[in-house]
Amino acid sequence: MKYLLLLFSLLFRLAGAGAQNVGINADNSDPHPSAGLDVKFENKGFLPPRMSLQQRDAIASPADGLMVFCTNSGTNGALCIFYSGIGWITFSLCNAIAPVAGTHIPEANQITWNWNAVTGAAGYKWNTINDYNSATEMGIESTKTETGLPCNTAYTRFVWSYFSCGTSAPSTLVQSTEALPAPIAGINVPAITELKWNWNPVTGATGYKWNTTDDYNSATDMGTETSKTETGLTGGNTYTRYVWSYNACGVSVKTTLSQSTLYIGLSYQGGIVFYIDDTEQHGLIAAPSDHWDDAQWGCSGTTIVGTSTAIGSGQTNTTAIVNGCNTARIAARICNDLVLNGYSDWFLPSNDELNQLYLQKSVVGGFFNYYYWSSSEYNAGNAWGQDFSNSIQNPASKTNAYYVRAVRAF
Repeated sequence: MKYLLLLFSLLFRLAGAGAQNVGINADNSDPHPSAGLDVKFENKGFLPPRMSLQQRDAIASPADGLMVFCTNSGTNGALCIFYSGIGWITFSLCNAIAPVAGTHIPEANQITWNWNAVTGAAGYKWNTINDYNSATEMGIESTKTETGLPCNTAYTRFVWSYFSCGTSAPSTLVQSTEALPAPIAGINVPAITELKWNWNPVTGATGYKWNTTDDYNSATDMGTETSKTETGLTGGNTYTRYVWSYNACGVSVKTTLSQSTLYIGLSYQGGIVFYIDDTEQHGLIAAPSDHWDDAQWGCSGTTIVGTSTAIGSGQTNTTAIVNGCNTARIAARICNDLVLNGYSDWFLPSNDELNQLYLQKSVVGGFFNYYYWSSSEYNAGNAWGQDFSNSIQNPASKTNAYYVRAVRAF
């Protein structure tokens, strides 16, 4: 009889209130004005529909806010509320933790998305939009490589972890694809009146443009070439040029190339240019400073076969001396073993090469007014040297202690 009276009271209040809001209680109090349904009991609870996790997931087109109790979620069941874009949110002791974004790996046309594994997760889902229901099932994988993306573009992706008791909130992953890399400057090849500009190829580039000014639009299309020879230049001048890489994705930022044409005194390839041959492209470079002040030529009394005084013979002479004389700290060995400014092909200059070095001693700098050894042998007991105080070249005893200056060819 008591519950029948409650039912009549409820129906009466529904009709009287015009169904604006509904109160269900035992004390006939009015529902709160903010509630469509106000249920108030001190000894009873609200019991939502009860079903299994599988039955919950079979509900067609659930509305936002739909509430059910999953009897087999977690250890003892869990309350689930649906929210579009996320899916079913589970309130239980299982604590469905969302994955933490890892370090993504971008390339020009793809991104490898990474997230950290979540302890206890049964698997993960990944999507390009914030929608769990349409997300790609990743199983236990915590990485996803997405290809076919335009370069230099920002992307946002979403990942969820799921458990037997429910699904986490989404983690947002953000990463941009790389822009097309700019070319890296190569080793330019100078001559007196020309320069061969070089740059390294760029993976993914379909071509390059080169210009004397910082203007891509007017630049010369080099196709797939990675070098450009420019003629008609003035010796001893420094030039600046620009190169870009391009492909269907776009254009890279510029790379600035800078190089001087050849001249005596140019700092180049580890030292200072002191001689240029008739090709105007090759010559000799001196080390910036001396390497020894009391080195002997070595192996007095032994003939080193094959040495010459000519320009261009210094390297061959040095190799012959090192191979034919095992004495440590001799002039040729000091130069042969030298590693300086990134180069290891230094040698003791021949007699004629040493004279060219003397002629440019004020340009190269760092010399003493004393004798310097050449790599040219005179006889078994003597070798050629040069007095840098007066230019005199003469044979001297191989046991004499002279200065040493290494050179290299280019």
